[in-house]
Amino acid sequence: MRNSECGMKKTAILYITENGLKLAVRLRSVFPDAEIVRYDPGLVPSLWADHAALVFIMASGIVVRTIEQSPTSIHKSGLWHAVPSPTGADAQEPVAESQVAI
Repeated sequence: MRNSECGMKKTAILYITENGLKLAVRLRSVFPDAEIVRYDPGLVPSLWADHAALVFIMASGIVVRTIEQSPTSIHKSGLWHAVPSPTGADAQEPVAESQVAI
């Protein structure tokens, strides 16, 4: 059942580089209703409010700084978790299905 069919908010996949975009497109096989968005720190608070999950394809430091500098409702909510990329943010190696945590 897709998120939209059960009334849940969808997933947003944020990327910075062209390789990040390629990976985001590949992740659509796991998250078919995902919205792919070029990273802009100013968009994160509204994406946070409007989506069930955010997937960041970038260095974890960027994500942490974005959350720390966002409104209190995000970084003090305790509702975010970071999962390190198994091959690096912009690795060109294929990501095996077993490496994608759902």
